[in-house]
Formats: sequence, C-alpha cells, structure tokens
Amino acid sequence: MQDEVTVKCEKQHTLKLSLSEFEEALEWDRCPKCGSKILEVEPDTFEVECVNCTWSEENDWQTISACLDQGCPRCGPELECDSPLHIIGSFYHKVAQYDACTNRIAATSLQRTSRADYWEVVIHFCEHKEFLSILKSGKIHACRTGLFGVPAVCFTETPLLLCEEIRRTHGDFGIAFQKSEIIRSGGNPAVYLQDSLIEAQKQMGGFCDDIKPFINILRIPSTAPKWSRKKKVDFLHEREWRVGDHVDPNTTKPLGLVFPEGKKFSGPYGSNLIEYAYKYDEIVER
Repeated sequence: MQDEVTVKCEKQHTLKLSLSEFEEALEWDRCPKCGSKILEVEPDTFEVECVNCTWSEENDWQTISACLDQGCPRCGPELECDSPLHIIGSFYHKVAQYDACTNRIAATSLQRTSRADYWEVVIHFCEHKEFLSILKSGKIHACRTGLFGVPAVCFTETPLLLCEEIRRTHGDFGIAFQKSEIIRSGGNPAVYLQDSLIEAQKQMGGFCDDIKPFINILRIPSTAPKWSRKKKVDFLHEREWRVGDHVDPNTTKPLGLVFPEGKKFSGPYGSNLIEYAYKYDEIVER
C-alpha cells in the first residue's frame, strides 16, 4: 500500500503528501499550498472504507473525492447519521478503526456506588512528550520531589471526572494503575506533616530512607490577599500517591491510558499512540 501521494495543481505546484494529508486535500478539494484546483494525482487509484459497516470502494481519485464528501452509502442513510469514509492506510482511517472496535473502560464503572469521590485507581498525569517517552522506553522515571527531594513517581487517586485542575497543572495524558499494583510496587499515599511534627521527628533521629519519598510539609492556602506573593500552596487536593523508584509498565501493569478529550491522538506520533492504546486499553470519563 502506498503511503505517499504526488499531487499537482493548476498553478503547477507539485506536492508530496501522506495519505492523511491527501485525504484532507480531497475533502477541501483544493491544493494545500495555494488553494487552487487539483489536476493530477499519482498514484491514481485509492480505496475508502466505512469502519462502521466495512463497506469499501476502490476507484480513481476524483470518484474517491466524491465518496469522501458524501459518506457511506450503505449505513449512512440507514442510521440517519453521518458515517464518514476514510482512505485505507491514512491516519484518519486508523483512528476510525480504533474508535469502532476498542473496548474502553468507563471511569464511572470504577467508582464506588455510594462514593463518587473514591475509586481504587491512581493516575500519573503528564504532557504529550513525557507520555510518549514513557510508552516508548517502558519506564516512568522517578523525579526528585517532596520534603527531602528524593526520587519518586507521583500519582493522584482523584477520580478521573474530578481531575480537571490536576490535568491543567500536570498534563492531559495519563497512565492509570490499580492501587493494588502500586502497593505491590512499594507505593503509598504521600504523607503531609506539620513543621512541628517534622522537627520532632528530627529530634528523634529523623526519617529513615524508605519513608523519605513520601514526606511533605503540610501547607494550606493562606488568607493573604490575592495580590500577595507569599501565599502558601496547597497540594492536599492532589490526593497524591508515590512510588520511591522508577515504575516499569511491563512489571507494574497499567489499568489503561487516559487521553485528552476530543484530541487524544493529535500531535506528533499519533499512530504510535494508537498502537499503545490498543496495547493498554483506554479509560474514558463515561
């Protein structure tokens, strides 16, 4: 199957496009560079498919362009809904296949029936770049954190539906684990202590190394005016868990992956993310 398409337009531009870029160009019926009419395409023949009913059509690029515009002729009218077609091999086709066949885990199904604020899951949230790095390397790297600045991997036990603020802070992508898996790997909830208790422990010889990754100073928001630069930060709302070492998803089995709503595979390496989503499953809000 070809993965590159040569397109020529009426203004004599010649472009090399991926199948996904070519599908976009056909949907707009315009040259991506100048917006003029497309005149020639090489190769000339493509195949489109509806992943809902598996209807497919192989034809010349002009006919395929019309198919993309009209949608699936079989299940579209029957279901009275938009049932889009995609060029087989394109990124959009891969996403449609994933959305059509993957079993997702609803976050609501993991909550306690009488406690919507509690579930037996923790999530490590991060940005797109770190998320890809973790999945490629097979390791969540421990970073210095907490009172003693010792390496640990951080998680939140906050249910997914309540994680909006945490996601704004740490990133929209996440790797979720059952708490039992994290406990088996040496994980614990982070412990927040007042300065006086920390000082008292120091007088008794301090904290042992095994406990240090989990210790934080207790801070609550101050009553200072909004313009004050001395406001204390409250991390208690993050309901943090930690593991005092790197976490290997091959030995500490993830429950599933969390993606940004509506743009989960956007950005670089989207096809790679689809492969990882198949491997680890996906957790969705509902």
